[in-house]
Amino acid sequence: MTSPALDRALKALGDRWSLQIVKVLLPGAKRYNDLAAELGGIAPNVLAARLRHLMAAQLVDAQAYQERPRRLQYALSPDGRSLADVLGVLETWAEQVDGGSSTHVHGPCGTALHWIRWCPTCEQVDDAVDQAVWL
Repeated sequence: MTSPALDRALKALGDRWSLQIVKVLLPGAKRYNDLAAELGGIAPNVLAARLRHLMAAQLVDAQAYQERPRRLQYALSPDGRSLADVLGVLETWAEQVDGGSSTHVHGPCGTALHWIRWCPTCEQVDDAVDQAVWL
């Protein structure tokens, strides 16, 4: 059975650069040239297209910081910021598959973080993946 929600997510984020742009914007707003420099290797037309796409998906907001010529800075919307955990899970998964150590660690003690599914109502961890119901 296919998932309409996963299909929507992949349409919004399923290309090479979208999640990388979200990752670069997690710390805060950036200007176009700063984004291009941090992403390294993205073609200007691709960056512009990805930003337009992410804005249309309401994951990125743009605000003018100069009017003549018009220049924008880009920041994550609240929905875009909510992707932080998704990025963490994907990066942790990739690191585990590659046999590397996790770059996501608990600051005070340095222990690798584990991403869990948590039910705030029952206050329990849901570790039975095959029994989970995703709506």
